[in-house]
Amino acid sequence: MRFKDQKEAVQIPLYNADGSSNIYAFVQAMYVDPQKRTWIFIAGSGLYRFNYKARRLDLVNADIRNFYVNKIVADNAGNLWLGTSTGLLKYITAANQVSAHYNTTNGRLSANYITALSMEGNDRLWIGTDGGGVDILNTKSGQINVANSANKPGGLTSESVLTIFIDKESRKWVGTNKGGVNVFDVIGNEFRTVQRNAIYPGLSSNFITSFLKISKIIFG
Repeated sequence: MRFKDQKEAVQIPLYNADGSSNIYAFVQAMYVDPQKRTWIFIAGSGLYRFNYKARRLDLVNADIRNFYVNKIVADNAGNLWLGTSTGLLKYITAANQVSAHYNTTNGRLSANYITALSMEGNDRLWIGTDGGGVDILNTKSGQINVANSANKPGGLTSESVLTIFIDKESRKWVGTNKGGVNVFDVIGNEFRTVQRNAIYPGLSSNFITSFLKISKIIFG
C-alpha cells in the first residue's frame, strides 16, 4: 500500500493473536465501501478493516474465517454482503455478525459459488455465480429472482459468470467464461451479447474477467 506522504508502497503487516507477524497471509477479497472504509478478508483469519490512522489491519470478525470469500460489497445501510464458495452471507456491521446465509440448500440461490457482486441503487444486489448464471436479490425483502437463464431466448450465453459491472445508465455488463459479454436489456428483460466468432471477431476472447470504464467500457 502507498500512502500520500510516501513515494513507495509499503507492506502492511498482519499480526497473529500472540503478537507474531503472519507473513503468509492470503488476501481473498478487498473492498472500499461508500464510507471509505477498507474491508479485507484474509483466508484462515477472518474479516479485517484497515486502520488508516494507525496504518494497521484491525481484526473485526474471526468467526467467519473458514469461509472462502471471493467478493465483498456494501448495501445502503452499511452492511456487507460476502460472496463465498458456499453461498452469500449478509454481515451486519453494527452487530458484528452474520445474519443470513443464502445458498442452494435453502433454495435461495441458483448456485453456491459466488463470483461477482454488484449493487444497483439502494436494494438490488446482482449476484454472479459459477454454474447458475445471475440472481437478483432485493436486500430489503430478501426476495431473489433469477435473471434470464442460458436455456431461454435472450438468456445468458454462459451460466459461468466472472464479473458484473453496472454503469451510470444502469446497464448491467456481465462478463462470462467462454460466453463473451452479456448486456442486460431492462425493457426487453433479456441479454444482448457481444462475442468473438468466425464471422464477427468483435472480442479478442470470450473469457471476460473484468470491466473498466474511463470514457468507454473496457473489457479485460
